Amino acid sequence: MRTRIIRLTVVSVFLCPCASAQWVQTEGPCGGYVVSLAVSGTNLFAGTYGGGVFHSTDNGTSWTAASAGLTNGDVRALAISETDLFAGTYGGGVFHSTDNGTSWTVASAGLANTNVQALGVSGTHLFAGTSGGWGLPLDGQWCKLVGSERRFDKQ
Repeated sequence: MRTRIIRLTVVSVFLCPCASAQWVQTEGPCGGYVVSLAVSGTNLFAGTYGGGVFHSTDNGTSWTAASAGLTNGDVRALAISETDLFAGTYGGGVFHSTDNGTSWTVASAGLANTNVQALGVSGTHLFAGTSGGWGLPLDGQWCKLVGSERRFDKQ
């Protein structure tokens, strides 16, 4: 009976590697409180409250600012679709980058509520959760749905 107990204990430790995982604090990013994260391959992006977007390629050991072109540094949400990176800001709407955040362009044409709290991608659609509802991009313009706004269809 003693042998069985030992075997069960060993098996449970190997089947649940999360039991030994530890959180490790990193140095940064500096410039604001981190409120959103997005990952694509080896690229880690952090959206901050007041500091814009930061980019890491070494699992958060080092960070570089990736906010050129963002006119609002309050980045509440990030979303990635293939090589497209989207940033949702509180009061500035949605921004789009195709170069890992090196440069950004406004993607909020027609968006009535620019207080973006959440972003999500499903297929070719980008959804934006605003303080006035949800949104779905379609045909390059934000359209009003029942209590929502929508925009963008990636070709």
